[in-house]
Amino acid sequence: MATVLVTGGAGSMGRLVCSRLAAEGHAIRAFDLATANFDGLDDGISVLPGDLTSKTDLKSAIEEVDVVVHLAAILPPTADEQVELARLVNVHGTKMLVESMKSNNANARLVFSSSVSVYGAPTVDTDVTTSLNYDPDDNYAVTKADSEQIIVNSGLDYCVLRISGVAIPVFQEPPAAWPFLPDQKGSQYVADYFEMIDVDPADAIYQSTAGHFAWYSDEGGNNTLKYQHNSYPDYLAQLQEDIDHLMAE
Repeated sequence: MATVLVTGGAGSMGRLVCSRLAAEGHAIRAFDLATANFDGLDDGISVLPGDLTSKTDLKSAIEEVDVVVHLAAILPPTADEQVELARLVNVHGTKMLVESMKSNNANARLVFSSSVSVYGAPTVDTDVTTSLNYDPDDNYAVTKADSEQIIVNSGLDYCVLRISGVAIPVFQEPPAAWPFLPDQKGSQYVADYFEMIDVDPADAIYQSTAGHFAWYSDEGGNNTLKYQHNSYPDYLAQLQEDIDHLMAE
């Protein structure tokens, strides 16, 4: 089994990654800001407060780890509202992590959580594939594209995963505006979600420009990584179960 450092380990995705890896028997270090909420992490997961832009924190965090899963980032809409902060964390933080790994643990594998936003808004009707060039259309996308290049040119053993929208099967308040147009792929999810919470889908508010939602080809990745475990109906059933649980409280 491996020792794995998960940056952004206290975040919503970070918790899922930490939990899944811990269940497989790996030793997990959840690295996140000291101000983050680490409550509720599974037993056995090591809590490691630290700053992605601190050489001292990074050096300590990556000692004797086999894999670094780099999830920490400033996400939209904050990334597009606070441009300098997003570049500091997303780009400079990634650069510092890479430099620390090269200096202190060059044999560790780096798995980077990038984004399909590096392609920009969908411009093709068919599946989006990795053969398409970068076309980032907002600050968050630019930070991810720039970070990818830092990693690709690092000389480390790396894997870049371009992740699309992540939907967790727990109840969350709908966003102020769904991050896509009403005729994009995500609109069916909005309709299903609103039906479960007894809200008219016609009341949904969408952003005024195209979002980063399309059909993205896995190009064989799922056969290797086995990351698709639930069908969409299964996901909806899990979400309904969580909503029913909350309503019963």
